Amino acid sequence: ANGEKNIRLLNLQNPTTKPRKLQLDGRINTYAFDSESGWLATLSGQKNVWLWKITDPLSRPVVLKTDQTLIDRIVFHPTKPWLVGVGSTGNLHIWDLTDVAAAPEIFQLNQSPKSWSSAIPKSEAAVFSPDGHWLITSGKYGQELWDMNQTPPQQVTLPAHQENPFYVQEQSSYANKTHIL
Repeated sequence: ANGEKNIRLLNLQNPTTKPRKLQLDGRINTYAFDSESGWLATLSGQKNVWLWKITDPLSRPVVLKTDQTLIDRIVFHPTKPWLVGVGSTGNLHIWDLTDVAAAPEIFQLNQSPKSWSSAIPKSEAAVFSPDGHWLITSGKYGQELWDMNQTPPQQVTLPAHQENPFYVQEQSSYANKTHIL
């Protein structure tokens, strides 16, 4: 679906049936599934977040409100009804899906190291720990770790940022049983 204007949903219980097609008004940058709730979130044009109830073939998408800053990645919280967006500003956008008409809460990064003053953080990946405690965002200028159990979520400065703030980290992964990033 990346770069397309539609998503085709294939029913794996009957893969020979015609896929369900979801049409957007712009190119799809990324998407995320929440298998527990049946939501599909799509990001179009880096500013438009659409929410689809894929368990209801007749449902229309909900366009989530944004603050019009660029968003590069969206991910569902594993245990809460939240959709989280991260992007070029480095800010964290959290939509509470119990009220899809509400604007997202936006949390700003802590003060960046001085050597970052001319850099614009870009989050190219976001992943939750399986229990939802930690959100890891990563991109061109490294990783950010967010403690999602705090209100508001708190950014944790990683040791690598203190030693060498300019390193490329385009992907993160979390090992569930060992709690290692």
